[in-house]
Parts: sequence; structure tokens; C-alpha cells
Amino acid sequence: MEILFIDEEDLFIEYLNLLLLPNHIVRVFIDPEVASKYYDDHQSYEVMIVDFIMPRMSHQLIFNDAYEINSFENIIVSSGSLNNFKLRKINQHNHSLEILTDPLDLNDLNGLLESYNKKNLELTA
Repeated sequence: MEILFIDEEDLFIEYLNLLLLPNHIVRVFIDPEVASKYYDDHQSYEVMIVDFIMPRMSHQLIFNDAYEINSFENIIVSSGSLNNFKLRKINQHNHSLEILTDPLDLNDLNGLLESYNKKNLELTA
């Protein structure tokens, strides 16, 4: 599965990238603005993983950009402080936005990625 991962904490990104690499193709960005510009020209990702709190850029700008290009983009939001109300508020575009709390549990993340993979296989069958 191809994953676009955006988080400003580069140590966390390196750790998660190492965990995901054996089974996935992962493109990692620590600069959300660069990631957003890259996504404009490369929409081949099956999943985006985005940190909810990024001081240099609003997560909402990333979501809006992604949904403008692909209204059914699968996005996983990583956050230690995001509640269901906030998730519903930012999930006004589609049903493909999920939340995983920090620190990310690898089993939860793999389960979610597997569900996206299964959904993608069903759509292409």
C-alpha cells in the first residue's frame, strides 16, 4: 500500500516509517507545506497519515487540498487530543477520515491499513 505520511516530529516519523516499510511504500514529509505541494502532483497514495497538531500548517488545509483532488481520500489523523466532536467537525467532506490516538498502536494502525486495502481491492474487482 502507498502511504503519504506527514508529521513535524521527525523522530516519530523515522520510527513509524521503519515499522511500515516492510509491508508498505511510504513517502514521509516533516514539512506540511512541501507535502501539500507534492500531493498536488502525486495523488497515487491510498492513505494519508497526518498529525492533527502541526505548528507550521493547519491540518485543515491539508484535508481541503486532498479532498479537492480526491473526495474519497483515506486519511488517518494522528492525535493525542482529538475528540469525536472535533473529528466530526473536520470530517465534513467524507467518511474516509479516521483517528488514531498518540502514541500510535501498531496493531490498530495495521488493522486500519488492512481495512483500507480490502476496500481498495473490492473497488477494483
